[in-house]
Amino acid sequence: MKHLKPLHLSIITLIAVTTLLSACQPVIEKENNQQIEEPTLIIPSATLAPSFTPTEAPTQTETLAPPAAKTPTYTLEPIITATAFTGFNNAYVYRAFAKNDGTIMYFIVPGVDATYYGTADGVDIICEPDPNQVNLLVCTTDKNLFGTDIKDFKFFADSEKTFLVHEESFSTLLDQIIPTSTPVGFIWPRADFSDEDVSWAKTPPNCPVRGIGLNCEIEYRQYDDNSCRVGMTCYDSCGYYYSVDTIKARPGEFRFSGPCW
Repeated sequence: MKHLKPLHLSIITLIAVTTLLSACQPVIEKENNQQIEEPTLIIPSATLAPSFTPTEAPTQTETLAPPAAKTPTYTLEPIITATAFTGFNNAYVYRAFAKNDGTIMYFIVPGVDATYYGTADGVDIICEPDPNQVNLLVCTTDKNLFGTDIKDFKFFADSEKTFLVHEESFSTLLDQIIPTSTPVGFIWPRADFSDEDVSWAKTPPNCPVRGIGLNCEIEYRQYDDNSCRVGMTCYDSCGYYYSVDTIKARPGEFRFSGPCW
């Protein structure tokens, strides 16, 4: 390699300095007076490291079990139970009589204190304890049951006749025109009359001296058509007992008489 001469070295240095100063001028006017904009210095940006968008880790989806089948519920109807009652085992008919508007039967039932629903020979009856008498059950029906003595009775605890409490046949003496189950019997007029002509005390007889000291007031009438009528009222140690009336406000001429036969 050849060595440069000192003159040549100086020229090269001068050129380099000139070039450097020329580059540092902010604005250089040309002959045509136009401005030359300062070149924009573009600084290359540093290359950024690639960024990562974090992805959420997959979560486990909870799988719900299918709803359990509901067990059907049932509403139970209340069960009615009949309380055992043994009073009917020693029961009997104290008195019974029938009229056109129904039949009434008085039962002596030890310890009775509830209403019973039943039948007498298949006819519906309702039996209620007498609030003023002990052990007295009064059974009624709107049917005339006259004609037979022994009748088949059924007593139920409910009006639907579901719970049978007692079943038995009882003597009612309803085959007789007038019952005769008192200590001294009855006094009846000597005249024609039927069960419809007989009235009893409204208070069911349960007096311990019923039938004792029986006495009656009797009036016989003979009418123009020769019919014999009677009006009679009877009392005992308990008070008014029964009466017989075939007069019943009958109009017409009459005379007082003795017994019809």
